[in-house]
Amino acid sequence: MPEITHTTLLAALSLQNAEAAQWNKDLMRQFQAELDRNPKADLLSMFPELYRHEHRKSQYLQLSHAAKINLRTLHDRREALRAG
Repeated sequence: MPEITHTTLLAALSLQNAEAAQWNKDLMRQFQAELDRNPKADLLSMFPELYRHEHRKSQYLQLSHAAKINLRTLHDRREALRAG
């Protein structure tokens, strides 16, 4: 697994939703509880759909038009695969 460095942390996106800070606090509590119960838990699977949607919006704000199209295509394909 790649090492998380100070530089990596500085590159983190900020969610634009007014509720984002509370979402983060709630998620951290849920992550810790799940890790206490199951140290091998897939934490990425615990993000609610609304949080993932807001994350995507933040990503798109920083991209060129072509990059937005590419990322949207990737997200659409991922969702299609999930749906079966």
